[in-house]
Amino acid sequence: MFSASFELSGTVTAGDVVAVSVAHPMLGPTRTVSYAAVGDDTLDTIAEAVAAAINADPVLGASGTATYSGAAVTLEISCLNPGDVTPIVTVAVSAGPTIATGAVTSVFT
Repeated sequence: MFSASFELSGTVTAGDVVAVSVAHPMLGPTRTVSYAAVGDDTLDTIAEAVAAAINADPVLGASGTATYSGAAVTLEISCLNPGDVTPIVTVAVSAGPTIATGAVTSVFT
């Protein structure tokens, strides 16, 4: 199984967009999901929405599970094993510099 995680930090501004992209040959073309912050969002509600968007994606949701705890998001892809090509997982924030993401930490287990 492959696991990737990241944590959001900073100040939420309506319109900030958090996008998560996952690239791996077994998953087909790069998959990107995103969430745009609204006025009453917090880092925790954005993490929850990003996890929900990953789970709702027809490829990512069928290949694994995303969870959140506070402002941290973890994506586990069960169809990938040690020895497989390592997926490229990126997290980007657009529409403002107010939300930051820590480095994406990824491991095979």
